[in-house]
Amino acid sequence: MIGELRGEIERLRAAARPLEPDSKARRALGGQALDHALNFLDGVEDAPSLRPATEAFSLQFDSEFTEEGRDPADVLVYVDACIEKPGIATTSPRFMGYIPGGGLFHSALGDMLAAASNKYSGFAPAAPGAVRIENACTSWLASVIGYPATASGTLTSGGSLANLTAMVAARDARDPDGGGAVYLTRFAHHCVDKALHIAGRDRA
Repeated sequence: MIGELRGEIERLRAAARPLEPDSKARRALGGQALDHALNFLDGVEDAPSLRPATEAFSLQFDSEFTEEGRDPADVLVYVDACIEKPGIATTSPRFMGYIPGGGLFHSALGDMLAAASNKYSGFAPAAPGAVRIENACTSWLASVIGYPATASGTLTSGGSLANLTAMVAARDARDPDGGGAVYLTRFAHHCVDKALHIAGRDRA
């Protein structure tokens, strides 16, 4: 029994080995990805701010996943043709929208570092440094808004989750029994309606 389990573990370990490249492979892959990103940013100034999806794009976009992987260079070609070029170029200097805003290069590097270390910041002892940064960031933002020093918060992945978190926090703190009302203008984002629905406050 134990021998069979060990054999199965070794088999699975061998199958998963491509997912854990060694130092040399990591540096090669990282170099390719970084060069691709830098080339993309270098071309943003002269690239169109909008490229509608074409029939050729639709033919290229194959959503079927296979057991066999692709060469990283081929993946980057695919990323360029099927992900970066079609649609709105939010990094373009001619993109005037504020949602979503254009990204910052320094924040992209920060995302890379965060993803590489994969720290879990939901539990302070597991990642005390990451938790301190989040707390410092929310405290600073609270002070900018004018909230008292006792205010606290959390960072979310975007506005939809932020609105949901705020709705649930307000419900639990001020309206646990559901007797209150929520007032919205016609300009409220649709994610607010979804947040109210999930929070059980979508009916008058």
